[in-house]
Amino acid sequence: MNGKYRIGKYVFENRVDYEKARRDLEFLSVLQKQYPLNQDNALTIRGILKKSGISLQSQIGLDYLDRLEKFLKEADRRRKKEKRRRKMGRFWQMNLSAIAGLLTVMLCAVGVYTFVNFYSSYRSNRKVQELQSLIVREDVYMADAGAVEAIEKTGDSIERTEEPMETAGEAIKEPEVEISEIPLEATAPVLLPEYGELYALNSDLAGWLTIEGTGIDYPVMWTRQDSSYYLSHNFEKEEDRNGLLVLDYRCDIGVGQQNYLIHGHNMRSGTMFGGLKKYAEQSYYQEHKYISFDTVYERGYYEVTAVFISQVFDSDSEAFKYYNCLDMSDEEDYRYFTQNIDKIKLYDTDATTQFGDTFIMLSTCDYSRENGRLVVVARRMEGAL
Repeated sequence: MNGKYRIGKYVFENRVDYEKARRDLEFLSVLQKQYPLNQDNALTIRGILKKSGISLQSQIGLDYLDRLEKFLKEADRRRKKEKRRRKMGRFWQMNLSAIAGLLTVMLCAVGVYTFVNFYSSYRSNRKVQELQSLIVREDVYMADAGAVEAIEKTGDSIERTEEPMETAGEAIKEPEVEISEIPLEATAPVLLPEYGELYALNSDLAGWLTIEGTGIDYPVMWTRQDSSYYLSHNFEKEEDRNGLLVLDYRCDIGVGQQNYLIHGHNMRSGTMFGGLKKYAEQSYYQEHKYISFDTVYERGYYEVTAVFISQVFDSDSEAFKYYNCLDMSDEEDYRYFTQNIDKIKLYDTDATTQFGDTFIMLSTCDYSRENGRLVVVARRMEGAL
């Protein structure tokens, strides 16, 4: 053997190393019969080696220990994985009832929120219906769309005429007084009789806005220094998340305002100005061209002229701020208003405008942009009452 000792593939330079290897092999052969080296037996074999006190020192023994170490690492990985699985299992078992309870609470919260919203909208609508019942109209003053279009085409206006009163077969003669002799005195605006009862209940009433076929049929409120109060309160001044329609505090129904800005919430329930977003579609506009807006002093019928989406800008921005275009007594201001709207309107309408027209702007939130606003503009139709 050329002075070398061999056991299988292992070769030893001297007899001492050879004897160590032979002893290790004998021990490992007995151990292998009872506990074959694999992942399942790795932990058991390690325990036997520790208890026996045997130290494997030959190359055969060291190679066996290397293989054992690989199995131990894999067994340890599997053990930790199983431990995590059991721990998670215990966690879910222990917390299943808590999770079920949490889900129940969440579902109840959603249900309560939905119910509160529904009830709030229902309660708000009921109160508005009660207010509607208090409006006493002495005559019919809203012309239908067909009559209005006929008026626009012919240029005629509806005039009220009275038959001359006669006494004993003779007409009453006009008094022989020169007009110049009659003193001219400023008179306070006269309250329309149909809104008398409502105004007596709350003098913050500015008027009433109706768009046939849309569900928009609400009182319009006004306070001198605050446009936000009635956005969170109802007619009785109770807190109400739906609020009411609000005339901007900078407008004044008693001084012949030329542009009325009316705010209203974009409610998901569709109340207040929740349905106004439908005007983004031209087909909807075609079916809902006309708006009735009475102040408490004067009846008004309006035709939609434009629909656009804008936003509330920073005070130092030079962008077109529709909400500041309230006084158009100057023709330059009128042109600035109409020309800028022409640039941003969503579509063309059938209506035309001219300097001297009176407008309303219905403004509500639009969520397509930050601080967005959807606005419907309409002009007053003279002679449509």
